[in-house]
Amino acid sequence: MKKLAKVVLMLAVAVLTALGLFACTDTGEDPNNGENPGGDVYSSPVITVEPDEMEITQGDEVSLLYGVTVTDEYDSDLRAIVSDDGGFDADTVGTYTVTYSATNSHNMTGTATRIYNVVAPLPNIVITAQQENDANWVENGGAEGKLSFAHELYFELTEDTTYEAATSGVFHNTSDEPIVVTVPGGYGEAAILNAAGVVIEARDGANGRLVNTDNPVRTSSQATSFEYDGETYQVANYYASYMQIPAGGFAIVAVNAGGNFDQDGRGWLNKNVVYRLGAAVQIGFDGEEDLLTVYEDQAPVIQSKADLSVRVGDSSVTISEAILEGITYIDDNGTWETDDDVTSGLTITVGTSTPEYDVGTEGEYVFSLTIADEQGNETQFTRTVIVTPAEPTMKTIDIDGTWYEFEDDQIAVNPETGATSYNVIIYTSYFTGTYFVNNYGVYFIVGADGIIRESYSPWSNTINTPDEDGVAVSTTGSQNDVLAQASELSAGEYLVLAVNGYSGSDSFRTSLQTPMSASSNYMLGMEVELWLLDIWPTFTATKEDGTSTSFSGNKVVINEVVSESDAAAADFLVYTYDWKAAGNASITCNGSGAAVVINAETGKIVRIYDGANGRLHDEDHYWDAENNSLPMADAGFTQDTYAAVAFNSLTEGEILIIFPNDGANGTDSPRTFALTLRQRFLQYTITLSNFSTEYEEEGAQPTGIWVGNALLELDPAEVAVDVDAATTADYAVFIYNYGFSGTLVSNGYGVAAVVDASGKIVRVYDGANGRYRDAENPSGIVDATKCTSSGYVSEAFASLQEGEYMIVFPNDGGENVARAWALNNARTVGAEVTLFLEAEETPEEGGSEVAPEEETEQA
Repeated sequence: MKKLAKVVLMLAVAVLTALGLFACTDTGEDPNNGENPGGDVYSSPVITVEPDEMEITQGDEVSLLYGVTVTDEYDSDLRAIVSDDGGFDADTVGTYTVTYSATNSHNMTGTATRIYNVVAPLPNIVITAQQENDANWVENGGAEGKLSFAHELYFELTEDTTYEAATSGVFHNTSDEPIVVTVPGGYGEAAILNAAGVVIEARDGANGRLVNTDNPVRTSSQATSFEYDGETYQVANYYASYMQIPAGGFAIVAVNAGGNFDQDGRGWLNKNVVYRLGAAVQIGFDGEEDLLTVYEDQAPVIQSKADLSVRVGDSSVTISEAILEGITYIDDNGTWETDDDVTSGLTITVGTSTPEYDVGTEGEYVFSLTIADEQGNETQFTRTVIVTPAEPTMKTIDIDGTWYEFEDDQIAVNPETGATSYNVIIYTSYFTGTYFVNNYGVYFIVGADGIIRESYSPWSNTINTPDEDGVAVSTTGSQNDVLAQASELSAGEYLVLAVNGYSGSDSFRTSLQTPMSASSNYMLGMEVELWLLDIWPTFTATKEDGTSTSFSGNKVVINEVVSESDAAAADFLVYTYDWKAAGNASITCNGSGAAVVINAETGKIVRIYDGANGRLHDEDHYWDAENNSLPMADAGFTQDTYAAVAFNSLTEGEILIIFPNDGANGTDSPRTFALTLRQRFLQYTITLSNFSTEYEEEGAQPTGIWVGNALLELDPAEVAVDVDAATTADYAVFIYNYGFSGTLVSNGYGVAAVVDASGKIVRVYDGANGRYRDAENPSGIVDATKCTSSGYVSEAFASLQEGEYMIVFPNDGGENVARAWALNNARTVGAEVTLFLEAEETPEEGGSEVAPEEETEQA
């Protein structure tokens, strides 16, 4: 009981003490000052603030407790707190005093302060293009015609410098001597400028092209490497290495950071600065009037000066005049503004050549020339004149006297499969396969008279045709539009494709940019002549000793019934047994010609029906020393029926070639050629080239997907139509209708095309390049709210409206055949799509819904 009372009393005292009601005597002395005989002495925590004053940039994130530590005699884990932030605001410029405190277990408190100076951020370094050639950067957050880097990416250098890591930015040589700067990495963009901000050299690492005095325009440059200290370096891999920056000059570098080309600065730099020698920029800090570059009046810049060809002995060419033709240039007229730039009217003086020019001797002659502007600035340059043989010695396309020569394996005529392994592809009116749709390739159509009558410019996306007065009329179009017309070429016409992306060098394509871009005629009216190129259907007879004779022509009839007059005008007529067996019972031809029947497999001549002399030649009756051929009376034909009888005689595996009587029967006539084959005809092996004799019955269609005139051949089993959770391991292409409720294929970096109820592409989600296309943006835009590389499938599907469906050409992680085809053929908004899959899967005319693939139960 006493113990309980004592506890109660102690609790009461504690409560009263807490309430301040318990009486005590105030001695006026601090019990911890050591003066109080019965009291303990405690120390306060010590707070260390390092540094005690900090400067941060406005808007930066900062931890106010950074560098703040506490030591205490009693508590080992004591931490400080911000007891007064002094109104600190990282977004507002000013000076703030922050107070820190820490209290230990003995109720002793220590304090400390730090001063924060919030300063305005240093301005970005800004590059302004003199002439904006690509506005795509605007759509990605950049200012119009400008590219900016953070202030810390501006480097002032006074000596040779090599960086360890790839670094974008502006490198300024502030010394009085040239310096060499190297930034590692590949596939980026770099421009070297003089002190006035004018490009003196540029390197397009993304495309592996060098821009310099000899190669002044990026798109037509054939230089892929540069020399430094006796070594050769590829531009693609060393685009920012060994940059020789003149005194006061600059280098601008945009590294390949693995992002989007049009969002990391490379695209802007490529199209607005690197694009040509002499391009100019202004460099300065954002918001400051004074620039780092001071523009100076520039001398004229030569933009193109292609080699000039003159045929040996051609005295009609006045070289001092001819050498001035085709030279293009640009001059700033002494101002930064571009609206007064000069591109014509300047004087070019022709100097001497090395060696001395002689039109009678084949070889290369290098002429020195000088161009001067009105301000007296001069530019010296050279141009090469090549005195060529009277006729080409290799396959050559002659366009208005300029020769473009090709190795045998660089050019293809009517290839079954187009590819970038060719520099140039020629399609004639006899081509029956699938045309190669080559993005950014140059197409032009040559008429039967040898004159260019239509062209397609990838630089302006225009199809160009002449009006009644021969003036070019340009309309917006695509490669598919040109190829649609190519399928309707008349006899004697052909289409030439200068391939973009040729694995060797696409010099043919790039050399056409100048006449196509600079001339308002887009090459229309230019004359084309082919040398050592057999592009027309050809009949070649080769003897056992390797000698051969051939006959070719651009008026050939293949498995078609024509009138007698049209037959007489043909170079030759071809009929196959398959065409005959399909129900074509007869043909028409004029009399007194010659008909040759060959075995399609062996190429051997089986029979010759000589309608001119009325004799049959076969293995039992052939022309030898005694002419033992069979008279036509015994062979069952007449001079008028020789062709019909030969046609009726066709058996499986045989082909009939008729060489008609053209009425002249001169040395170059069809019948004359055929009759030379009669004697010892068994020695010949026949080859038919540059046309196809294969025959398919009407209505027969290869299975797959047509976009315009391009076909992606597919087995129906390779196409997943509304299949739930389908994968690229099982299917090559995926089709989803509006309303599909299953799981879409999981895929990134592929292509999805949305097709409307009329069967036309209306939207394209290009995941491979992160671009979205529709009627308003036919060339595509980078907009992450519309299309991303990882989400292109779901984004395309989310856009589907009633009556629409989508085709997914995925990134399969392997050869990507379907995706590669789609990138070339299925990104044109407005292109017509036709599906030839199984009959029940093909949309009805005017409709778009695709029948889903029948689901089968899986074990």
